[in-house]
Amino acid sequence: MNRKSVLLGAIAAVMIMVAGTAFGEGEDEDEHEDEDEEGGENFEIKMLDVGATGKMMVFEPAFVMVKPGDTITFVPTDKGHNAATIKGMIPPAAEPFKSKINEEFSVTLNETGIYGIRCVPHFGIGMVALIVVGTPEYVEDAEEDASEVVESMPAKAQQAFANLFAQLKAAQ
Repeated sequence: MNRKSVLLGAIAAVMIMVAGTAFGEGEDEDEHEDEDEEGGENFEIKMLDVGATGKMMVFEPAFVMVKPGDTITFVPTDKGHNAATIKGMIPPAAEPFKSKINEEFSVTLNETGIYGIRCVPHFGIGMVALIVVGTPEYVEDAEEDASEVVESMPAKAQQAFANLFAQLKAAQ
């Protein structure tokens, strides 16, 4: 082979590699594991018998702020848990959900607002979570709207939501 042929071959190989990269070929699939198919991020919430602070029956984290289009995956790290929306504590246009006991469950949240979440078997002992989708500029209204629902909950769930709304206020 002469120098000209080697040089042309090398240029062609580089062009093929550049073209492949431009069209997404050759990318590591794990590079985007925190994004779902629609481009939102994935967040994991564990359902635990004992949390990092020693508290019994918890979602961890129990307070999450996400963007519309992000996905939450509830992971039953310990057995006997599920995740369900609380009636009156989701945005009006949002679809309620309820996972099966002991099964991992993912949901993409598209509606802006707050989502009150409970573990059905452990709701009475305060196993709740608060997910905020979008900007928390509506905090006072959201807490006021949820207050009637929260007041009808078991005492430990009320206390847990008081702490979660305090975290929301602090995040502003």
